[in-house]
Amino acid sequence: MSTPRRMSPADKSIFFFAFWVLCCAAGLLGFPGLMFQLLGVNPPETITPRMFGLVLVFLSYYYIRMSLKGGMNDFYRFTVHTRMSVLPITAALALFHVVPWPVVGFVVVDFIGATWTLLALRNEAKA
Repeated sequence: MSTPRRMSPADKSIFFFAFWVLCCAAGLLGFPGLMFQLLGVNPPETITPRMFGLVLVFLSYYYIRMSLKGGMNDFYRFTVHTRMSVLPITAALALFHVVPWPVVGFVVVDFIGATWTLLALRNEAKA
């Protein structure tokens, strides 16, 4: 039997990000009205939130599998680019009254996670 691989700090940041995405997915799949209410948004009367939740389940699966495999630092770096862009874009949308401000607070979690991944990657590059 082989010894389990030790996860790097970058692997761990992506692993935990996957569970954040999975929690969002569960909310959209099971309780879309509540999710939208918490964000101050009127929920659409369509299946779209639940379908988006399903997409998030699949994305979280990819993130979990990649973090467990390890050695995916290029991909992790790409996620930092996109995940860090969510906060300024969402803040701009809130400034222009396209989305309510509670949505900005929601994406702060992702920005913090992206910062964790970025710092972990930088520390690994120095080692």
